[in-house]
Amino acid sequence: MATVADGSLLNERRGDVLSGTPRVHSIDRWIYVFTAASFIAIVVAGFIPDSLKIIAMVKAGQHPPFPLIMHVHAALMGSFLLLLLTQTVLVATGRTALHRQLGLAAMVLVPALVALNVTTPPDADTVPRRGSAESITIALRSA
Repeated sequence: MATVADGSLLNERRGDVLSGTPRVHSIDRWIYVFTAASFIAIVVAGFIPDSLKIIAMVKAGQHPPFPLIMHVHAALMGSFLLLLLTQTVLVATGRTALHRQLGLAAMVLVPALVALNVTTPPDADTVPRRGSAESITIALRSA
């Protein structure tokens, strides 16, 4: 025995206030905002404690300062994460025109990130600088 659903009930779903789409789509949009915010929280929790420790060691003269490429890497990656969060918030709130305009910044930022990440060695903050006492000691031991 088959039951036929009344078609009028399907059209009575409550739409999203911003775009008129069903609620499910509204929740789907906000999950991306949550994900982008989670990325930022994970990065802050992972990098800030070590960075503060190393900065204190640099001030005490126990660690060489970060090379310029590490500062550029941090600035570009931080910019990318903030752009990601901004873009997801713009779409979730229905401001897609501004989202598209801001997306042009990603067309510059992403290739710069790729180029920088390809050229930055993974241990750029721990490799002894040429001419430093540590690099000379390593060279003498290996000779």
